[in-house]
Amino acid sequence: MNKNKVNIIIPIYNSYESVIKCIGSVIKNTPKEEYNLIIINDNSTDERIINYLLNLENKKFDNIFILHNNQYLGFIESINIGIRFDTDYNKEDKIINDVLLLNSLTEVTKNWLKKIKNVAYSKENIGTVVPLTNDNSIFTNLEYDERIKINNLEKYSQLIENTSIKLYPETSISIGSCMYIKRNVIDEIGPFQYESYPEEYLKKNIFYLNLKGKNYINILCDDTFIYKENNNIKNLNQESYRYNINNNFKIPKQFLSIKNNINLQLKIRNAKTNVLFISHNDISGRDGFIGGTEIHINDLIYNISEINSFLLYIDNDYMHLNAYIDENILNFKFKLDKKISTLDFTNKQYKDYLDNIVKYFNINCIHVQHFFRHTFDVVDIAKQYNIPIYLTLHDYYLICPKVNLLDQNDEYCLDKISLNKCNKCLKKTYGYENNTILKWNTIVYKYLKKIDRIFAPSKSVVENFKKYYISMYKEFNINIEVIEHGTTSLFINNRKKSDIFRIAFVGSMVPHKGSGLIYDIITQNKNSNIEWHIFGNIRDNKLNLLQNKSLIKHGKYEANQIQNLLISNNIDLVCILSICPETYSYTLNESISSRIPVLVSGLGALNERVSKYNCGWILNEELSSQYILNYINKIINNKDEYISKLSSLDKLKLLSKEDECNRYKNIYLDINNKALNTNYKINRYMLNANYKIDTIDNEIATVMMLSYNNLQYMKSAIKSVLKQTYKQIELIINDDGSKEFDNEFVNDIRLYIEENKGNNLINYRIEKNEVNVGIVKSYNKIINLSKGNYLIPLCCDDEFYDENTIKSIVQYFNSSDKLIVTGYRACYDENLKHFNCLKPQKEDIDYLYKSPIELYEYLCKDNFIAGACTSYTKKFIEEYGKFDEDYVLLEDWGKYLNITRRGCSIGFINSILIKYREGGITTSKINNTKSKRILLNDVSVLKNKEILPYKKSIQRVSNLGNYKINDSYSNDINIQQIKDFKINSRPIHLTSIVILTYNQLEYTKLCIESIRKFTPQNSYEI
Repeated sequence: MNKNKVNIIIPIYNSYESVIKCIGSVIKNTPKEEYNLIIINDNSTDERIINYLLNLENKKFDNIFILHNNQYLGFIESINIGIRFDTDYNKEDKIINDVLLLNSLTEVTKNWLKKIKNVAYSKENIGTVVPLTNDNSIFTNLEYDERIKINNLEKYSQLIENTSIKLYPETSISIGSCMYIKRNVIDEIGPFQYESYPEEYLKKNIFYLNLKGKNYINILCDDTFIYKENNNIKNLNQESYRYNINNNFKIPKQFLSIKNNINLQLKIRNAKTNVLFISHNDISGRDGFIGGTEIHINDLIYNISEINSFLLYIDNDYMHLNAYIDENILNFKFKLDKKISTLDFTNKQYKDYLDNIVKYFNINCIHVQHFFRHTFDVVDIAKQYNIPIYLTLHDYYLICPKVNLLDQNDEYCLDKISLNKCNKCLKKTYGYENNTILKWNTIVYKYLKKIDRIFAPSKSVVENFKKYYISMYKEFNINIEVIEHGTTSLFINNRKKSDIFRIAFVGSMVPHKGSGLIYDIITQNKNSNIEWHIFGNIRDNKLNLLQNKSLIKHGKYEANQIQNLLISNNIDLVCILSICPETYSYTLNESISSRIPVLVSGLGALNERVSKYNCGWILNEELSSQYILNYINKIINNKDEYISKLSSLDKLKLLSKEDECNRYKNIYLDINNKALNTNYKINRYMLNANYKIDTIDNEIATVMMLSYNNLQYMKSAIKSVLKQTYKQIELIINDDGSKEFDNEFVNDIRLYIEENKGNNLINYRIEKNEVNVGIVKSYNKIINLSKGNYLIPLCCDDEFYDENTIKSIVQYFNSSDKLIVTGYRACYDENLKHFNCLKPQKEDIDYLYKSPIELYEYLCKDNFIAGACTSYTKKFIEEYGKFDEDYVLLEDWGKYLNITRRGCSIGFINSILIKYREGGITTSKINNTKSKRILLNDVSVLKNKEILPYKKSIQRVSNLGNYKINDSYSNDINIQQIKDFKINSRPIHLTSIVILTYNQLEYTKLCIESIRKFTPQNSYEI
């Protein structure tokens, strides 16, 4: 490499404070032997500049030269003077030093010149080098300035250097703030031109053109940052300039990687403690299930703002890492060549991934919430880097892989355990070889002793672990600390007197939670004054099919709704009949925080906590339906004891969620944060690990609102949009030719939006079709106008369910690979006051988790996916096209059939997305000949286009039942829109319907009845 000095040229004109900072930063951050500093005073009028330069001269630096222009010449001519200035010569009397042009508004940082020069001489054909700077139009981002204001510039530049991916890409952009030029380049192409191109930005870029003409390249040094203050120089239209001068001036794709890396680093390097949670599941509920472990992790992540939370979980063939940084969720995905099984105690690929994660994110603490699907390499990595590692015991997986201490016959087994019994059970259940339990316990116990702190939510967990390991291996020298889970709040329950005694079962109804007992209790009960209620998903088919006049099934509930549901339904007793020992039971929390007594099985935390709070009764004998029914009747008949339990509940005090999180926060913050431990190879690797930011508030979500004559609810729908917490919303309203949608109405809506909008609404448009064209074309019009990456429909007579609906949809898209997603809709009356039901049903939802072709076959029979709460990404539109305009009204069903047949799956958000208005204009019954004809025509198109051609190739499609128009279509179709739709004046032809029949008279009658019911009169013959 060239060992000569570099001539740093700084033209100055006034800007006294900036000049002092600039020159001071050069002297401070550049070894004297590496440079000459040539300061060119371009006839400054500020006397302070003259005095400052005089003081510099008096200090007699032997490497600082100060030149004065007698008149103002401008930046470019001053540079040329500096380039020609005599400093060091070779034997041929040629100036030999390279030059570096530096704007006087800049501040340089540590090692800046050395890094830039190293890049310049890394390849012979490199002629010029520019650093990263906040003045570069390619990289300008508010986060630069904000970060520099918050932190010291030196720390900021050090972060850029340490986390750089060192791509050093070629760039066509010459940056005026700082540019390194090799002396041989100047010798070949000369200084910057002056007469031909008077505009300074043209002079700099014409220099670049001449550089390219001599086969030299300009390189971006992406590990060096130079800061430039804002100034009053006018903005130049560089995009237009590049197009006019040279169409080859394009921003390299590598720049995107550099910018993404910088933005990523700015988010994750915020001086907070970095805590990595290890879990067996995602915590979003996307898979339709949220258990106690997931609830606990959610509480920690979203209630401890003083830490950066990271969640590592495994789903199918991928390791997923979610980084929860401020308002963002960053997602990383790592492909596993082989699934990790329970008995895989170590896995090299897993360990390598985890090693990179720990180093890249500077993990300060690992908190294992569950080892299932992971390996014990987690512990080894923690010890390798001297990172504290903690463990919370949420179940009994670390005693036995069966998790719940039930044997192969689903009977509680801790009291009658032995090596022989355990091995037989594991062999029958999983096919494991003999002595598996001994191997499992030996390795587990070895790693338990290596973990720094172990927590449990109840004392019963500690007792059961001790009991097991001591009975099996005579030893358990491990300390387990008890930290209970917290409760959000305690509710007031003003009970209504009633002769009916209402008993509830709450949570997921599965066998180990006692679903079999619940079925027997309800069916064997003879007390007519008992009313049974089930809140939650029923995953036991027998119980799910049970019909009983005294039984009310409420279905799935949101966690924050259950207390209100219990209280509003006047529940008197909650039964929790788990046949395995609970480690805590959030269901118990939900019940007693509603001030409702409980009847619980006598195992584990249920026994411990009910005894502690005196909040109910404990079933200490072997569970049977008759024993439980007798106990219930005893409770009903002993009113004094019941009142005593209510009194205990009124005095109840539970650990708050805030107090729980504060205890963990103190544990996490009592850790010494270690220095960053990464390199450019790891930085590149992580950036390419299927990385994407869960672009909350960074990408536009377009709300697509259609209207037609149902205008009285529009402001309510708009209000639900404006109150969303998502910060990048575009609202496009498209009316399909309503007569009332006139200028006066539009102005009123516009005024309403202007008066109520916040910063979250970045754009809105109000459009109107001149004639009624139908739902399909109206949606496509909005799609063509939209700027968003996410397309979210909202009928103008519906409302978003809560203020986080859009955010939850965007979060889902960014944490999954789905391009289309649907969710629950809560069906209300016309006034959105009375809740009717939740759709879709569980048996329908199950098909969303099956293969696309299975979903296609199911959809061939009927459609359960409401277009009113189904959202799309722009990528979905790019891959599968807009809505098919062969249809008029049914924009959704045909689209679902088309994409699922082609292999596209449809995601499901396990929460309510919209309040769906029933009984309004859009849900009127289809009772009009023209309405039916349009709708039936769409269904006919659908059959002929998406179903009948594939009957032979897709076997089960041939076994379909009757095609029908069901409630989901009548509910989504605006009847007035159907009436006013203009069909091209085609004559209505009579259709001959031919029915082939042989015996089976009953089915023939049903067939004819269906034709008469759904086919317009005078349009057919049979």
